[in-house]
Amino acid sequence: MGAGDEAAADRPNTAGAGDKVFFAFDFNDKTLRPVVDGLVDRHRDGRHTAFEPSVAGGELGDLWGKVEARIRGADKVAALVDHANANVAFEYGFALGLGKPCYLGQSRSGAPEWIQGPPFGGLLRGAASKRSEIVDLIARDGQVVETTIAPGEGTLFLCPSDYVGEDLLESVEGFENDWKVPDVSGWSLAKLEDVLADCWRVVWVVLPFDPTVTGRHGRANAGHAAVAGFAKARGLELRVFKSTAAIEIVDVGVDARRFTTENDFLSRVAEMEKRDGPELRAAVIERLRGNGQGASVGSEAVIAPKVTDPIAAFRKWVPSEHATTVPFFGDTARALRDVFVGLNIRVAESHRFEARGDSDADEALRMKSGFAADRLSLDELLAIPANKRLGITRRWVLLGDPGSGKSTLCRRLACELAQDESRPLPILVSLARLADAGNTDDPFALVAKDATRSDATSRAELADALRERASDGGAWILLDGLDEVRESDAPRVKGLLRKLAEAYPDCPILVTSRRTGYGGAPDEAFVAADLLALDPRAQRQLLANWLGATEADLAWERLQNSARLADLARNPFLLTLLAELHREGAPLPATRGALYDQAIKLLLTRGFGVERTRMRSPESTEALLVPISLTLQEAGGESWPREAIHKALVAAAGASDELADMLRLDWPGGTGDFIEDVARNAGVIGPHDGATSDWRYLHRSLREFLAARALEAQADLDTDTLVKHLETEEGRARWGETVALLVGLLEREDPRRKGLIEAIVKRDHDLAHRTLPQLEGLDPEEALDLLDQVPAEERGDDAPWDGVDLAELLRNLRLDGADCDEVRRLVLEPVGPSMETRDLAHRYFALEKSGVGVDREAFFRRCGRWPSSSAPNPPTMVQIPPSGDATVSFLMGSPDGVGDDVERPQRQVTLSAYSMGATAVTEAEYAQFDTTKGAEHPNRPVVEVSWWEAWLYARWVGCELLSEAQWECAARAGTTERWSHGDDEAQLGEYAWFDGNSENRPHDVGTRKANTWGLLDMHGNVWEWCMDWHGDYDDAETENPPGPAAGAHRVLRGGSYWDDADFCRSAFRLGGWPWGRDDFVGFRVVLPSS
Repeated sequence: MGAGDEAAADRPNTAGAGDKVFFAFDFNDKTLRPVVDGLVDRHRDGRHTAFEPSVAGGELGDLWGKVEARIRGADKVAALVDHANANVAFEYGFALGLGKPCYLGQSRSGAPEWIQGPPFGGLLRGAASKRSEIVDLIARDGQVVETTIAPGEGTLFLCPSDYVGEDLLESVEGFENDWKVPDVSGWSLAKLEDVLADCWRVVWVVLPFDPTVTGRHGRANAGHAAVAGFAKARGLELRVFKSTAAIEIVDVGVDARRFTTENDFLSRVAEMEKRDGPELRAAVIERLRGNGQGASVGSEAVIAPKVTDPIAAFRKWVPSEHATTVPFFGDTARALRDVFVGLNIRVAESHRFEARGDSDADEALRMKSGFAADRLSLDELLAIPANKRLGITRRWVLLGDPGSGKSTLCRRLACELAQDESRPLPILVSLARLADAGNTDDPFALVAKDATRSDATSRAELADALRERASDGGAWILLDGLDEVRESDAPRVKGLLRKLAEAYPDCPILVTSRRTGYGGAPDEAFVAADLLALDPRAQRQLLANWLGATEADLAWERLQNSARLADLARNPFLLTLLAELHREGAPLPATRGALYDQAIKLLLTRGFGVERTRMRSPESTEALLVPISLTLQEAGGESWPREAIHKALVAAAGASDELADMLRLDWPGGTGDFIEDVARNAGVIGPHDGATSDWRYLHRSLREFLAARALEAQADLDTDTLVKHLETEEGRARWGETVALLVGLLEREDPRRKGLIEAIVKRDHDLAHRTLPQLEGLDPEEALDLLDQVPAEERGDDAPWDGVDLAELLRNLRLDGADCDEVRRLVLEPVGPSMETRDLAHRYFALEKSGVGVDREAFFRRCGRWPSSSAPNPPTMVQIPPSGDATVSFLMGSPDGVGDDVERPQRQVTLSAYSMGATAVTEAEYAQFDTTKGAEHPNRPVVEVSWWEAWLYARWVGCELLSEAQWECAARAGTTERWSHGDDEAQLGEYAWFDGNSENRPHDVGTRKANTWGLLDMHGNVWEWCMDWHGDYDDAETENPPGPAAGAHRVLRGGSYWDDADFCRSAFRLGGWPWGRDDFVGFRVVLPSS
């Protein structure tokens, strides 16, 4: 960005004794940087303190506020330019608008082309490539602009004419209000009467440019930036619009409205016009006239009046606090909206199945609140209305894995809510900070303190206003990081959650937490919801957001070449790390630990943020951060004062002569020298919220990995203490990921590794089952051996470890060159007649899907389920398509305006021919496979079977479960209407058992009419499991679509005896947990024609 440095002149002839000169220049200009550094008095509060937020993720508005204060406090302002830089130009224009003596210094011989014409023509300029030249330049009388501007009802429209700008310029010609475009011939900042005459507002559009012609930000963008800065200084309203394809303009004190197309731009303009109504226009004009805009304006005359409405001020503050990302590997902070991808949420199954409303309204709400609403946004989740009958209290706990995006999701929603005055206020608070601040009874006071800084009166006023809004139901309370609270503070914080739930019954309350360590809701009113992993479409979008389309495609190819990398890519934080490593051309590690290790090394060697200055010794820095991280991990909390970092460093150096030598040799200034170097350049940890703020890690996972490294280095690793940490939910939240990473770091032959894993299993079977899936580096022999030690009755149906996890373990082992015969032996060893169907399914699935392989007959003979006479026969099958063609095509999904969004996009799909069960599998047919199930109603569809049990039956008879596309193709039977018989709901009872005729019970199969392809009960009677994971449709998948590569729920289709007609439509979709069993869910099987 354009950053300013304030320097007291160090020679008598520079700017006069005591003068303060503000330098606006491009941080990236390697020629200017050392020159300016030599002029800045570092012992005063200069650049490194004032602009630290710009280096470490300063928020929009907060950074500009500091720049503005320094410009106003300066005696002279010098803009030093080379490439076109809109931020430098804006600061320069702002200074001219304040009436400051200004200087335009060019850092190379011959004025850069972009400052030769409008609006810089005729302004005082001089050479500024050397320190002496800058000193001589600012010793002269500066350029002072004394322009008289008469305000009016017009809008000045600043928009480049290149590329799409021509279309935008034409579009404003038809606007009803007085919009004008400046004549670019001959005008300058020194003579703006005609340009700004009769205007009350400036609309500035930032567009992409040709970097080979116009430099860093583009000539037109920089020129318009100067005019915008000038107008802002004079008190005119400033509105900024930015194309998403344009380079980022870091901070001008105004939130930019982003657009992609011309229509998008016009839509944003319409929103602006709606907000900038006649009342605001009249008030601004009156203010401008009162500020003396009919006369020359001095530096303090046009300060806008203070906003007195605390809620309005709060809405402006929220985006300034949460709208940007920390500059991880990039040059600057990124706008959150530019990199954010939507994340989906599913309500926990225990809630989703329990309510069955009798009325249409209750039924619709039940579907919206759970079972049918399979993929909700956070906005949609919190908007669900309370309903006591259905157990919906609007108290949610959002659970996700490390790096799954819980905090980012809350920050993005907070910004969206704050920027729309018609929506509730976001009260976003870190629970760890709340506990540390000692205000565990009042989150409103903490957020008010953050928003008002040191103004105690405004703080109390805002806190009262926020409480009042919450009491009226006009706020959404977002409490982030229950798992980050210190163990000693956990009871207090949970008590707070209960009090909040009681005190604000009309407000939705969301608590976020990692899954590991979450031991249950703080109150029975809170319902768990799961934050889902990124699906492939979201993964590709996130890559494109960080890398651009071309590099994103290349990165995607690299990820898809490895099953391990593809699995890591489902996590937003891990995918971001992979994207940055790809940008650097680095290898892509296939484990979490290796990925964190490489990311840390890249940060330390490449440099962090805007300055990109590497640490003096990256290797020594990393070595010292390892024990420091373990000390902070043991201390608890997520942020620490600088003194705590100092103590941890002293302790680390005191415990190791090697580390003490590193510190002495690489940082001769001692501990303070090291800490200052880390604060500016390391990125891994630092005061990321401002120079005086507490220190925190760039991401919690980096601390956990470094702490695991410290534990790995301990020869006498205390496994008992580590396991004790895992016994409480708070301890698992704090230590679970560290222990998981530690297992991956230790060599398999290391006795400490074996001792740690055995200690986990020995301590508590339930603890083992919750912990084992998180451990990194387990191979199948270890995993199976450990899981077999956990009694089946203690594992639970909803255990996180199932056949999918086991298949991934086997796949990784096979990829590493393990002997498949040996792996198969290990998996089959415990298989026998006493093993439960679910556990058999996990092992069969893992062997088959991992590529290790399994013999069907041998497997089922081993578990006593193979018939003595011959192979099991599949049910009666029907050929699809009936014509006998090799393929069949149909229109899958629903068109716009019909059904739910999850049924779109509608597209033409082609399938290879197949045969499928004419009916759902019956109780009698299933009992031949599992004699424990029984067949009280032999001709009814078998129900209360999980997806795993249904899938294993299908493999037993040599079939599969239908893909979702196969199921819908068969249900439609060549039609495009709502049901296979057409759109007449009155006829549905002839073809289906549903809530209109079923008497709320399942019926024998085949007792309603078949569709035209001879298939029975495709609508109603029981839901039917499909093979696919439930997820959004991919419109690119048009031939034998496989569905999402991963997910949490499997597809259910067809409706049931207690569902209404709409649920029985051919296109209607649901999803259910694979382990779930219900008395309205069954299945049928499919066999490819080949």
